[in-house]
Amino acid sequence: MESEYEKDNKTKNAKWSPFLKQLLVISILWSSYFVGGMSMGSPTVVIPQLRKEANSTEAVTSEMASWLTSIIGYSGTMCVFIIIPIGHFYGRKPTMTILSVSTFISSAIIFGRYDECSVAHRWLKGVNEDAEEELDVLIKSQKESTKSEASNKSVRQKIQKYVAAIKQPDIIKPLLTCFLIFSMYHASGKLVCAVYAIEMMKKLTGSQSTVYSGVLILDGFTVLGMYVGCGLSKILKRRTLLLTTSIIGTTFLFAMSIYLYLVNFSFIQENPYVILTMLIGYSVAICCGPIILSSSISAELLPIRFRSFCVCIFSVYCTILLGTVVKVSPYVFNSVGFQGAYLGFGIWSTITIILIYKYVPETKDKTLLEIAAIFKEREPDAETQLKLLPSNINK
Repeated sequence: MESEYEKDNKTKNAKWSPFLKQLLVISILWSSYFVGGMSMGSPTVVIPQLRKEANSTEAVTSEMASWLTSIIGYSGTMCVFIIIPIGHFYGRKPTMTILSVSTFISSAIIFGRYDECSVAHRWLKGVNEDAEEELDVLIKSQKESTKSEASNKSVRQKIQKYVAAIKQPDIIKPLLTCFLIFSMYHASGKLVCAVYAIEMMKKLTGSQSTVYSGVLILDGFTVLGMYVGCGLSKILKRRTLLLTTSIIGTTFLFAMSIYLYLVNFSFIQENPYVILTMLIGYSVAICCGPIILSSSISAELLPIRFRSFCVCIFSVYCTILLGTVVKVSPYVFNSVGFQGAYLGFGIWSTITIILIYKYVPETKDKTLLEIAAIFKEREPDAETQLKLLPSNINK
C-alpha cells in the first residue's frame, strides 16, 4: 500500500509542492532581513533629518552618529549568546516561535525525534530517491554525533570538548573560510555606502537636489542587482559568481578612487553623473555576488559537527565586524576622504579575493556531508603506503 508521501509525489504538482513549501518557510525567515534592513537604514534617514531641522551638524555629532549606526551590530553580539544556546538546547522551533520565525528540520534531529524529522524533510523536499538518501545519511550522521553527548559531563569537560573541537581541521578550516567569505561582504564597502548614502551623495555630487534622487536610484539598482544575482546563481557556480562579481566591484572601487583623486587635484572637472554611473555599476556587481552569497555559502560551509557552537562563534565575528566597520567609517571619510576610503576598501577586497580564490571550495549541488568531507584530513591510501614502504625499510 502506498504511503501518503508516495501518493503526493506522483501528483502533477509534486515538482512544485516541495518548492512552494520551502518558500513558505523561508518567507518567514526573510522577515528578519526586512526588520534588520529597517534598523540599519533608519539612522541613514533620521540623522540627516535631525541635522537639517536644527540647521546644524552639532545636533548629531559625528561621534553620536557613528554609535547610532554601529549599535545595531554590537547589540547583535549579545543576542548571539541568548538565541543560539536556546536553539541548541530547546530546539529551533521554540526559538523561532519566540522570534516569530518558523521551525527548522534540525530541531527534530537534535532531540532524537527522527520520525518528526522525516515528516518535515519529506514535506519540504518530497520523497524522490535523492531526498530519501539524503534524509537517511543525515539521520545516521546525527546518531553518530550524539553518541558522545549522551553521558552527563561537567562544565569543565564541556569546555575542554569545545576547545578540542575547535582545533580539529574539519571544524576550524570551514569556520575560518566562513570568516573570509563574510569579510568580503564588508570589504566591498557596500554596507557602509548604504548606511552613509545620503552624506556620501552630498559630498560626491555637491548638489542638494540630486542627493535623494541619487540615493533612490542606487537603491533601485541594488535590488535589481540582487535579482540578477539570483538568476545567475542558477547558471554559474557559486565560487565563480562570487569571484567574478567581487573582481568587477573592486575594479569600480579603484576607478572611483582614481576619478575622485583626479578631481581633488583639479586634473579633471567633477561631473556628478560620472560618479553616479560608477556607483551604479559598483552596486550591481556587489549585489550580484557578495551581498547574496556571503550568508548562503557560509551556511553551507559551517561544520555539521558542533554546528551550534560554530554558528555562535561565526555570529559573534559577524556582528563585531559589522559594528566596527560602520563605527570607524565616518572617521575614515573625514581623514582621507571618500577617495581614500574607496582605495582602502579596494585594497582590502583585493586581498580577500585572493584568499577566497585559494581557500574557498565550490558548494553548488553538493550536500552538507559532501561539503564537510572536503575539509577532512585524508589518510594515505594503501597504494601510497606501499610506495613509501621501501624507502622506510632502506632507512
